[in-house]
Amino acid sequence: MKKKLAALLCAITMLLTACGGEVQPYTFPLLEQDLQMELTKQKLDVEIAQHDENPMDEHSILVVKDDLGVTYGFATTAKDGYRFLHMAWTIPPQFTDEEVVNFYNSQLKKYLGLTNALYGSGAKTKKSFDNYLKDNEVTEEHLSTGDFWTDRQADTHISIHRRIYGSENRIRLGYVTMMNGDAYEHLLKSTSDAWVKRSELESFEIQNCTVSELTAVVTDESTAKYIRATGHLEDIKEAETPPVLPKILYSSTLDLNAKEFLSAKLVDDTGSVDVFVQKTSMIDSELNMERQHDILLYLDQGKPVYVVHLSALK
Repeated sequence: MKKKLAALLCAITMLLTACGGEVQPYTFPLLEQDLQMELTKQKLDVEIAQHDENPMDEHSILVVKDDLGVTYGFATTAKDGYRFLHMAWTIPPQFTDEEVVNFYNSQLKKYLGLTNALYGSGAKTKKSFDNYLKDNEVTEEHLSTGDFWTDRQADTHISIHRRIYGSENRIRLGYVTMMNGDAYEHLLKSTSDAWVKRSELESFEIQNCTVSELTAVVTDESTAKYIRATGHLEDIKEAETPPVLPKILYSSTLDLNAKEFLSAKLVDDTGSVDVFVQKTSMIDSELNMERQHDILLYLDQGKPVYVVHLSALK
């Protein structure tokens, strides 16, 4: 499991480096002594189990394991003005449902506090984490359902993702990311490029369309279409009736259990079309900019539904 965690951290860090307040922040990438210093400050009596520091390549990966057997990995990147921190955790398979619930409702708070301190954005983002924990208390009924949450404090983008993992179908894997605006935009572009490469490897087609061509794309109830269109979003607001996403959709960036969506009009020189947009930490003025939108098209009771799952600057 530790190897899988390290591979996950390495993949995300490499994705960012390939192309990453009121407190004095640590210089990124983090070094082993930085993490050890903050562990001491936070009174977390754990040892650093693995470290891979490469300041010349401007990234590092540090791993700790607590006395319960939970592993936490910290990947940091600093390149071209990016400031990026990714903390992932894995819960041992021998944990009972009660122990998993206790982890999320008590232990995780300590490590979100550690992550916030390492990133260095201070009290506002700490409050975001506190609100997340308060609003997303875990019970045994929640253990087989993942979730995805985002927030924004000034130039700091925050997300938390709890994922189903293991044969027992429990949320034993999760991660939190914190990054500045430059890193966020770069990650969107890198993820968009990776989506195209994935389509080539896995033999599904991404159609490039204008907005007027988009509305002419035909599909059926059992098939989703993958489309890329360049334009900007207008009339952005909370979706009154969010889409119910079918299992036929395939996207590494779209949470099929998501409940919060925006509705908007995607506009280019050829026309406009109503779309849903998965809610992210971007604000309206950023979505108003011309972007390359990756769109999923499916039918709901015979009517086309367009869901924007990724919007990157060209």
